[in-house]
Amino acid sequence: MRNFWKIKLSLVFLLIAIPCSSILAQEDKNELLNIYDRETIYLYHDFTGNWFVTNAQILPLGRFGSNLREELAGSNYAVEEMDKARTYSKIGTAIDIIATTIAVTSTVLEIIDVKYSHKRGVYVSMVISSVVLGIVSKGFQQSSVAAMSRAVWIYNRDVLSGKIR
Repeated sequence: MRNFWKIKLSLVFLLIAIPCSSILAQEDKNELLNIYDRETIYLYHDFTGNWFVTNAQILPLGRFGSNLREELAGSNYAVEEMDKARTYSKIGTAIDIIATTIAVTSTVLEIIDVKYSHKRGVYVSMVISSVVLGIVSKGFQQSSVAAMSRAVWIYNRDVLSGKIR
């Protein structure tokens, strides 16, 4: 008889404890979702440019990601990765300016120097070097976006783990 009451009491305890723990777990999930919605960041790209979103606000990246870097300031590893992204972006932009300058110069020289067709090899080599530099520039820009994505991922991980609040 005594075991019967122990079993009955255990079942009643389980019937009460399981729903209570479920409710507490749900509250923890809701709090985690609220933190995720308020404090995490994601990158946003459209035809008008590159942006980042935090707390339901779309904000500009800034020159070479300066605004995003300020937002990531709480996480050292994210800032390091963002600095890499900014460096890649600056290098890519400089190479792109050089490529564009070479392309424009070769076009202008070709238009001005119509009579001297024997110089066409120089103009073709300028165009080819411009294309190659453009491809290299695109590679640096892609590396910049990848590093920026890693920086945001690291920051979000730190926010959700509780290292940043």
